[in-house]
Amino acid sequence: MKDGSKCSLEVIYGIFATDQYVWLQLLMIHTFGLKPKQVVAFMPQKCLHSSHKYFIVQNENSGANSLLHLDSDYKRSTYEPALDFAKKNGGYIRDRKYTPEKAVRHLRLFVLERAFYSMQYDTQSL
Repeated sequence: MKDGSKCSLEVIYGIFATDQYVWLQLLMIHTFGLKPKQVVAFMPQKCLHSSHKYFIVQNENSGANSLLHLDSDYKRSTYEPALDFAKKNGGYIRDRKYTPEKAVRHLRLFVLERAFYSMQYDTQSL
C-alpha cells in the first residue's frame, strides 16, 4: 500500500504534466474561490490593478465586479504564474482552441476523470 501523501503529490504532478491549463485553473479556483466560468474567461493582465495589490473579477450572475486581494505570499505566488502563462497564451489561462463553454466542460470532465481514477486507486489498495 502506498503512502497517501505520495499518492497526492503524484496526482498533482500528473495534472501539471497532463494539462497545464487545468492545473493552473484549479490552482486559481482553490486559491481565490473563482468559479469555473470565471476562471476560463479570466485574463490576468487585464484584471490586475496597477497597484498590483488586487485584481478585479466580474460576478457571472449579477455582473458586479469583485476585488480579490493579493494580500499574502501564497496568493501572489499563485497569481504570478497565471500572469506569465497568460502572456504566452494570448492573455488567457485556458486553451484558446476552446470557447469558454467548452473550456468549462473540459475542466469539469478532467476533474471528474481524475476523481474516478483516484476512487479506483483507493478501492484497489484496500
